[in-house]
Amino acid sequence: MKKSGYTIVVSIIMIIVLFSCNLLASAYSLHIITNSTSVDFIVSNGNRTIFVIGNTTINGLYGNITIVAISLNPGYYVKPSKLNISLLNNLTLYFYVYPISLNVTLKAIGPGTVIVKLPNGTVLNGSYLSFNIPYYSRLEITAKPYKGYTFYGWSNGISSRSQNVLILDNFSLTATFGTLKDNNGITSTARSSKGLTALIASFLLLIAMIILFRSTKGSNEAKM
Repeated sequence: MKKSGYTIVVSIIMIIVLFSCNLLASAYSLHIITNSTSVDFIVSNGNRTIFVIGNTTINGLYGNITIVAISLNPGYYVKPSKLNISLLNNLTLYFYVYPISLNVTLKAIGPGTVIVKLPNGTVLNGSYLSFNIPYYSRLEITAKPYKGYTFYGWSNGISSRSQNVLILDNFSLTATFGTLKDNNGITSTARSSKGLTALIASFLLLIAMIILFRSTKGSNEAKM
């Protein structure tokens, strides 16, 4: 009986060893390659979670694996950002880092245009501008009224014609232009119209006075 019990224990141990050897023989390697050293990878395989940065090789993996890639630079993203795979042999995966692209829209309302200087030195000028630009780019934006008109202000509340903007999200800005105003809030166009009306009224009054004068003179001459 003792010998039989000993034989059972040895058999169980041998089965465990053989199973472990078979498991190790079935484990594979995962090679991760990226174009940036600032990428954090989280690799999950069963109860095992591994954290690595940049290019690396992970050994001893088998079966279902989840890989999450996170850029350590705020202005960039990783593609693919997440993978679920079944590892049945040695495998090499490639991950690429790209700059985040944001949309910028600039508009001009009224008689004027918007001028913007991009980080690369390119200058754009127009009443409607829409373009994409990398995250964390800085723009020099200027409002230019047409001759004889003035700049009223920006939609973000800034009254100066030029402003420097750091792009952290999709961005939209509108410049408003119009006619000149005096201290009483009257536009130059309104003032010109008012002056013309007064001039016409004075001219008509003068004609009426001349007619009245001639009419009176003629009446007096007739009496004589």
